[in-house]
This record gives sequence, structure tokens and C-alpha cells, in this order.
Amino acid sequence: MKKVLIVYKSKYGNTKHVAEAIGEGITKADRDNEVTISQVKDVNMITTQDYNVIVIGSPSHKGHPDKAISKLIDELGSVNLNNIKLAAFETCPPKDLGQVIKQMNERMAEKTWDVEIVLPGLSVEEYDRKTDFADDIYEKCREFGAGLV
Repeated sequence: MKKVLIVYKSKYGNTKHVAEAIGEGITKADRDNEVTISQVKDVNMITTQDYNVIVIGSPSHKGHPDKAISKLIDELGSVNLNNIKLAAFETCPPKDLGQVIKQMNERMAEKTWDVEIVLPGLSVEEYDRKTDFADDIYEKCREFGAGLV
């Protein structure tokens, strides 16, 4: 059994939907896996040590991760995350695809140097703020989640 924390920031709901689909994939891989999905503002840094995997999701803000997500990654550097895997995902317009995930991965490597980072992460394109993703996108998210555990 794995304990997984999925942390996200979402203003319009897209990143939340991706987080939920990743969680479904983790549970589908093994029903004994325990998944907690949380908005970044609700994360308790002390309890992050209780997880085997932490997945962090951010929307693109002009090609950059959300500030609250960047702050969370910085704070994770001060927590003992021994033997914990980190992974990242992004939701972004096509023009920003890959930029946010790259920055998040670099920041995680810099701040949490003793942690295994699952690369390259997951990039999900959104074409507008109210995107309703196609079924194949949700399946891609579920597969990413299953692959983490």
C-alpha cells in the first residue's frame, strides 16, 4: 500500500479535475492505496512526511507555475522527505506546454535534493479556462497515476 498526497492549485477547475483523475489511477492500480487530494492552501507541511508519493499540480500563469505551488516546493525542502517520490503535473495552453513542468522539476531538484523526482511529469493541454477534457486526456492522467505507484 502507498500513501499518496496530490496537491494542486486550481482557479477554474481544470487542474483539480486532472488531480482527481490521477488519484483514480492510483486507486485503480491498487485499491489499498490511500490517496489524499488537497488544495495547496490546505496542506500541512508536517504531515507531508507521512506519504510515500507527493504529486504537485499547477496551472500555467504566463508560462510559470502558480506562486503558491512554488512556495510549497520551497517549503518541502525544509521537511525530511526521505524515501518519498515527488512528481509534478501542469495544465496549460498549447503555447506554454512543458514550460511549467520544467520549472517545477528544476525547483524540486534544487530544493529537495535528497528526494527521487519522477520525470518528466505530466503535461495536460487546455485550450480555454473552462476546458472539458476529452476521455483520452483523463485516461492519460489515470495512467500517469497508476505509474507512480
